[in-house]
This record gives sequence, structure tokens and C-alpha cells, in this order.
Amino acid sequence: MKKLPPLMIIARLSISYLLVAVLPLAGLALYYQASFETSLRKTVLENLAVIADKKVDKIETYIGERMSDAQQASHSAAVREAIASFGPAFRRGGLRAPDYLAAELRLREVLAGMQGADYYDLLLIDSGGDVVFSVARESDLGTNLRTGPWRDTQLAQGFELALGTLQTHLTRFKPYPPSGQRAAAFLVSPVLSEGVLIGALALQVDISQLEAVVTDRSGLGASGEVALAQRDGDGVLFTAPLNRKPDAAYRFRLALAETPYPMQQALAGGRDTGIVRDYSGIESVAAWRYLPSLGWGMVVKTDAAEALAPVARLHRLSYLALGLFLLFSAVAAVWLGRSLSRPVRRLTAIAEDIAGGNLSRRAPSGGGDELGRLADAFNHMTDELVAARVDLEARVLARTAELAEANHQLQASLSKLDEAQRIAQIGSWELDLVSGKLLWSDEIFRIFEIERMNFSATYEAFLEVVHPQDRDRVSRAYADSLAARAPYEISHRLLMADGRIKWVNERCETEYGEQGKALRSLGTVQDITERKQAEQALLASEL
Repeated sequence: MKKLPPLMIIARLSISYLLVAVLPLAGLALYYQASFETSLRKTVLENLAVIADKKVDKIETYIGERMSDAQQASHSAAVREAIASFGPAFRRGGLRAPDYLAAELRLREVLAGMQGADYYDLLLIDSGGDVVFSVARESDLGTNLRTGPWRDTQLAQGFELALGTLQTHLTRFKPYPPSGQRAAAFLVSPVLSEGVLIGALALQVDISQLEAVVTDRSGLGASGEVALAQRDGDGVLFTAPLNRKPDAAYRFRLALAETPYPMQQALAGGRDTGIVRDYSGIESVAAWRYLPSLGWGMVVKTDAAEALAPVARLHRLSYLALGLFLLFSAVAAVWLGRSLSRPVRRLTAIAEDIAGGNLSRRAPSGGGDELGRLADAFNHMTDELVAARVDLEARVLARTAELAEANHQLQASLSKLDEAQRIAQIGSWELDLVSGKLLWSDEIFRIFEIERMNFSATYEAFLEVVHPQDRDRVSRAYADSLAARAPYEISHRLLMADGRIKWVNERCETEYGEQGKALRSLGTVQDITERKQAEQALLASEL
């Protein structure tokens, strides 16, 4: 792995300054941002919880008031008298019968003070299921809720429940065909006369009153909304308008498993807050509640991007401030680093010159601070180096003279070595068969160049070095080699001048002329004493 170059002093000082100055500030900024974000999320969720609770209270209060209105109206003498007179008149002459029209006029005058924006319609139903009166006079007037075209509507179901239990019932909100598919719920209350059931009164709740509560975005911001939904078989049907789903009321349906978590929890009776994904997959802050009177789930939500926008702004401002501070700190660190590293660089350049041999360089005095004292100490060290260099040169000259004298004496000693001792050294030999001269090459202590000496002798001069017991073998091998015109190789002993015996491996080759005459024999000997000794020791141990 390639080693990275060391950092310069200015870089080290700059990095150190930035670490000391910036890291604590960055840590403090991150801590403040995290604390602010946690606090803001808590505040936003608490506000949403308050808004959700208020909306629940408004809806429950509205439904409770309408329930009370229906009960009070069903107990009034005018309603009892109207049902008692409408039924016979309707069955005799229908809706155009004079006695029916007269009774209708009287009732409308009585109900004029009761009818308001809280009701879409008020209907009277006799005990047989005939709708005998309707303020709105829609197509359900004059029909029978048991046998007529609207027998499967919420109104028909509420009528049967009221008559069966003798209690006021609120039906579910569903599109009501006679009202042009307008979403409607009915508060159906039984009407008794002297303890006898004579019919029922139904108030058609005006959905616009609930929509006013639902669409009120006070405290929710631009992206805020209130989602309402009810269970519909194995799915969930949304019952109010949605920002991102046009015409969602009673048209937008999801399978229960695909319904966002908050609405699932609300429909299950749960109440909580959190940051979740809405029906469009957008991250939102939400509070969810259950509306027991309607059996609905309610989710009050705002896009997280809008609700937590102050956190994003704080992040941007923090990063900008941190970036500016980092830039300022970097400039300050570079300036400080240069002011500190400049004298150090000068000392480094002077030191490199001195290391190159220029001992005349000196560092300028830096004053009384640490760098000034370092420069003075550096100059003092340089003066000591100059003095040491002078002393060393003198000692080197003296030692050189001593070594020259010793070398001269050594050369004189070497020249006095005995010629026979040099011959006895292991080396190589060359026999000129034409002139009869033997050339012997040897190595003296193995550190000098090979020296060749001429002898006016034959091959017998070499055999004199061979151990007496091996001479015949060596001589015979040489003779056989000449006769066979082939090289030979043989191991034998040498008898050294000091009486030591060495084992050698000898190899000899002979050169021949054009007519096959032997011209020159070349032989080499290799010291194998240690190997032979090891073989003998091994043989002895085996025996």
C-alpha cells in the first residue's frame, strides 16, 4: 500500500484549529436542531390532538342536539294530530285530497318555527309505512317504506328499528336517491298517542352541517384536512371530501388492508397522534379519533413538510451559519498556520543546506519566544557541528596515515609467503602437453585475485600434492582419460603443506588438435572436506 505523504505544519495547525473551533459548534447546532425538532413535533401533535377533540365534540354535540330535536318533535301534540289526520286523508284521496291539503297546511304553519338549516327534510310516516308528509316533498312522499321503491333505504331501516324498539335511531349516512343521491342520515323517532304506536317522525340530517365542521381548516394550514370514513363490508368508504381525491365523499373506497394506519385505528375505536403516511402516501402529522354516534373514523392531518417547515428553515439557517463560520475559521486557521509555520520553514531550509554540507548557514534570531530560542539553539548546534567536523577531519587524516602504514606492512608480509604453501591451496591446474609446462592457479585466503605461476614441470608436479595413497588412482584416471579422449572426474585427498588432509573433487578435460594430438589438459579441484566428514560421521552412527 502506497504511503501517504506527511502533512505540512500549516495543514496540521489548520486542521487542529478547525477541529477545536468547529466541531463543538457543529455538535451544539445539531443538538439544538434535534431539540427544536422534537419540541416542534410534540407541539404540532398536541395542537392536532386538541383540534381533533374539538371536532369530535362539535360533531357529537350536533348529532346529540338533532337526536334531542327528533325526540321532542315526536312527542309534540301537533305531530301526533298530523299523523292521525294524514293517514285517513291520504288513503281516501291521496296527496291531492282537500282534507289532506288542509291538514298539511296546518302542520307546515306549526313546523315553520322548527325548520331551519339543521334539517334537510322532516317526514311523517304512519304505522303502515306510508310516508304521509314531507317538508321537502321529494319522491319518497306518498310511497310505502315496506313495499315501495325505497324499501331498502336507510330511512326504511331506521323506521323499522324505531317501531321495533320504540326508541330514536340514527341511521348511517349514505346517498339517498330521492334527494338526488345526496348523502343523508335519518333520525327516526316513534310517535305514540295515548300509548299506542301510530307512526314515526324522521329528520333528514343536513350533511352540509357536518361538512362545515370537516372542511374547517382553522389551525391546520394550507395542506390540512379532516378525513372521515366508515366501514363498508370488507372495505372502508370515505364519507367526506379529500384534498387529493376529487369527489371522494361516498365514492372513494379502499380495502381495509390498504387503508392508512390512522384510519384503521380510528375505525377500531383508537385515538392517538403520530407522523404517518396518508391515503396518498404523503408523510403527515395526524391525530385520529372515533365518532361513536356515527360509527365513523376521523383523521385530522397536515402535511409534515408544512407542519415541520420551521425545522427545515432552521436546518438551512444552521447550515448557512455553520458554513460561514467554517469559512471564517478556515481563513483564520490559514493565517495563524502561516504565521507559525513561516519561521519553521526557514529553519527547515537552513537545516537542509547544512545537511548538504553548507555549515556556514545560520538561522536569524527570532526573539525571545519559543521559535526564537529554537533558532538560537539551532545556531549553537551548527557551531558545534563545525567544530566537530574540524576535529573529525584531523582524526581521519591521522587514521588514514596509520592504515596506509599497516597496509604497507601487510603487503610486505604477504610477499614473504612460501611458494610451496600457495601451491598447496585448492585451485585449478593447466598442463601444456606440447611444452610440458604445468600452470597452477590458487586462492590465497580467498580474498586476493587469482595468481598464476609457471612451473617447468610435468603433470607429476601436481601429483606431488595428491595424497600418496591416492596418487596411483589419480594418475591412472588421467592416463585413461587421454586414451579414451574423454574427461574424467574423481574424488581424492590432498596433502597440505601444514600436514592437513583435504578431500577434493577433481575434474579434468583435455583439448586435442586437428590430427587428434593432445594439446592441453585443464583440471579443477573443489573442496568437499566437510561433505566427506559428514558422510563418515553418518556411516559411523549407522554402524
